[in-house]
Amino acid sequence: MVFRRLLEQVGIDMQRVHFAWVSAAEGQKWADLINDISDKVQKLGPFKEFKEMVAAS
Repeated sequence: MVFRRLLEQVGIDMQRVHFAWVSAAEGQKWADLINDISDKVQKLGPFKEFKEMVAAS
């Protein structure tokens, strides 16, 4: 919950952050997960706020 609040505070959409447990023995599960996450994040488009965050630091 603290991490979620921190991301919200700095303006990072939670749809861009994913957590999952995948065993080293689950190669296909890992590949499927990465492909799914990549598709979802690409649909969100560029993270334009990143440049603002870097410039402010």
